[in-house]
Amino acid sequence: MEPVDLSTCVAISSSLEQILKGSFGPNALQCMITSASGNILISSDGATILKSLHLSHPVGRIVINSVLAHCKLTGSGAKTFILIVTEALRCMRCYCSQNLLKLSQAFYEIQTRILPNSIIPQLMENSTLIEIKNRSDMKKACINIVRTSMNGKLNQGALEILASLTTDLIFKNCKNTMNLHKNVLELIDNFDNFCVKAVGLPKCESRIVPGMLLEREFLVQSDVAKSLDESHKFIIMDCILGDEKPESQATFSFKHDEDFQNAYRHQSSSVQTFLHHCKRNNVQLIISTNRVSEMASFFCKTFGISVIHFVAMEAASHLARLSRIHMIHSIEELLSGDNIGDAKYCRLFSLGSKRYIHICLEGNNGDVHQAIVCAPIQGLCNQYYMAVLSSVKTIRMWLDGKTVPLSSDQLHQPTNISDTVSRNCYNTAACIAGGGYTELLLHKIFTEYSATVSNTLIKQACMILSKALLYIPMTLHENSNSIKSRHNSFLRLLPEIESKLRSRRVVGIDTMSGELWDNKDTIIVEPIVSKYLLLNNVLLLLQQLLRLNVIVGVTKIPDTDSDQSDD
Repeated sequence: MEPVDLSTCVAISSSLEQILKGSFGPNALQCMITSASGNILISSDGATILKSLHLSHPVGRIVINSVLAHCKLTGSGAKTFILIVTEALRCMRCYCSQNLLKLSQAFYEIQTRILPNSIIPQLMENSTLIEIKNRSDMKKACINIVRTSMNGKLNQGALEILASLTTDLIFKNCKNTMNLHKNVLELIDNFDNFCVKAVGLPKCESRIVPGMLLEREFLVQSDVAKSLDESHKFIIMDCILGDEKPESQATFSFKHDEDFQNAYRHQSSSVQTFLHHCKRNNVQLIISTNRVSEMASFFCKTFGISVIHFVAMEAASHLARLSRIHMIHSIEELLSGDNIGDAKYCRLFSLGSKRYIHICLEGNNGDVHQAIVCAPIQGLCNQYYMAVLSSVKTIRMWLDGKTVPLSSDQLHQPTNISDTVSRNCYNTAACIAGGGYTELLLHKIFTEYSATVSNTLIKQACMILSKALLYIPMTLHENSNSIKSRHNSFLRLLPEIESKLRSRRVVGIDTMSGELWDNKDTIIVEPIVSKYLLLNNVLLLLQQLLRLNVIVGVTKIPDTDSDQSDD
């Protein structure tokens, strides 16, 4: 049994802060992590760094799991999360253990009542008003959010390439922006099928291709498949074609060659009957998730039908869903229109040292596009891939509450996306300026709110959060390229910051000079719902840490659904 007090939580969170602090902001430095086996990871992405750490202390694992759960939903915010939690814990060191429990209750009150009813509405009043008249304006807003999400994770060259790639991936898969929110959710759920990694190529080779790439080669390639412009009818099978295994384990012994020949003829007859049926329905391509036997491939070649086998089930299911067709589960099934899809073409596609099958669908299904993320080495390719996924999640945060209703060919009046504020449902199409502006504004809001409440614990909790939020712009200033001196400190900027915030001006930290920038038309924007979830999850973690008493080591954690005593 090991006691847990506030100093333990501060020490652990401070160690995480020291790892991440230098990689915070647009001027992020990279962190090199090495394993015992000699593997090296170089990254400035907070979630990637935290995921690679294997802390033995349970409190450390609680903190990291909370941060990663937040990032899995919102796509970003790991470093901001750690910095705020660490500074908040440091501000509590003067409290005794009894007051810490009461402080936990005050944080609960802030999380459940004050944050949604008082803090967020004030934040909404200062949100960025985005005028969206057409599809182009929507795309411009998205690329600004994506750039902000990637800023600090990638160098400038990679950022521009991947920001453009991410935005194109979203909008090429969505012809009608009325369905943008739905399409983004589908993109996240099936991201492995919408994005392909290409190792060994320069990042400038990253691009969007129509259709879908299957990481296989033709087992049989007919003359039709060799023609680049020929359309294809195809089916998708998840059963073995030829040499089918019996449903139950059995062993057959043949005394005469004639018996073996009869069995072979029976099996080949069923395959030929199936292929005859395919031919009558003009099927020119069979895509199978299982093995296609040599006998079946010979007959397919005879019938002029191309074959791709051992396709991953996830990719095959995704292709079937996009084509709006049903997979075939047995060669005894009769083909119908529900089993047959149409493709513009199906041909070989080379990507570095790998070869793929490139299949492009017909009609409305042809709107499907796939992103190719290129990088010289595997580790860098993985980072680029995760940066694209995280940015798509950030766009989801922007659209989660209310999708702006625009069709691809209609013009609408400018939409003030910060008009609607309800008690527990926010118009998440609203954005707010980045660069530390949100945290500066929240610092002001919490400070002012603390002056209006009579409850001492609520007042103290608000001031703790206020100071912790101020640590974000302070760290941005510290990591800026400015010359650090007593006359160029962050504290020198505070009076000017407070003056501009009182005048309702947008202000943040210029990460190059360390000075304040004042620009209401800034392109550094973040979804308000991401900031709300960040504060909510920070408050949840603080409550959990403040209520910890002891760590008890056991051989097995009991099941949560087991019978419990009433003691």
